[in-house]
Amino acid sequence: MKPLLRSALPIAFVLTALCGFAQRTDTLAHGVARHVLILPSVYMSSSAEWSIADMHALSPGSTLLGRDLSAYSLVHGRSFSAAPSVNGSIALGIKHHSTSASGPLLRVGFGFTSGINSNASLRNETRTPYDTLTSAQTGHATYIDSVVTSTYDVRHTYQRVALDASLIYCKQIGQRWTLYGGIGAWAGMAFNGETTVEHSVARGQQPVVGTIDTQNPSEGRNRDAMEREVIHTANSFVSGVYVPIGISWRIARDNAFLRLFHLTYEMRPTLGFGGVPELNTMMQGGVSQSFGVRMDLH
Repeated sequence: MKPLLRSALPIAFVLTALCGFAQRTDTLAHGVARHVLILPSVYMSSSAEWSIADMHALSPGSTLLGRDLSAYSLVHGRSFSAAPSVNGSIALGIKHHSTSASGPLLRVGFGFTSGINSNASLRNETRTPYDTLTSAQTGHATYIDSVVTSTYDVRHTYQRVALDASLIYCKQIGQRWTLYGGIGAWAGMAFNGETTVEHSVARGQQPVVGTIDTQNPSEGRNRDAMEREVIHTANSFVSGVYVPIGISWRIARDNAFLRLFHLTYEMRPTLGFGGVPELNTMMQGGVSQSFGVRMDLH
């Protein structure tokens, strides 16, 4: 319960501020729908560095990780991940009876993100003498080792669906350009969590350090059949705050239909909370890069 409360605090704070602003202006009851916005996105987020205990927490009941892995070293995964996302919202004017394209707007909508992920590995390398190559011209000896690398890769993914609200201020420039920025928050559910554990063994030959290039142990290398298991993880509450910054360009000025549509780019620096209950509340920084279409309704 405590991780859930900690995750809810940021979203509650921002939503309270947004509602308070709307009530102070006494205009929500008179809000006019201004536009609909659809933004396909790529959400790039930082990935937390796991400990071995984290790997076990994300893989309860794992047969593969239940083996004796005391000789293995932890290898951290990528420091960030990228996941496809889509956001949709409707914007409400919150200035009483105003029809100006510039001014504050309250946006409410939804977001869906698929494939948010993080990973780490356990690796062990065993070397045994294999052969000696002697140059016929110089007599120089190159010692070759047989290298066996055993790797346990652990990867966790989940999907996220959320409702969001943001308060933005728009500034129209000329007849076709609009700049905007503001503050927003979202809250929802992380679901379809899966931890994939894969064990592979690669065998090959590699020159001993100091003889020739030893950076790539790929000579004669082959990978044995891989063991794999998938473990489902719990759903959880997630929340976050973000700063929407964007620019829109009206497609046409004179055509009555086409002038309703705007090509829109938006960036959202984001601070998220939750998503992986097995690791308690996890704070995660990220940024969403979006390019989509806005359609005016007013």
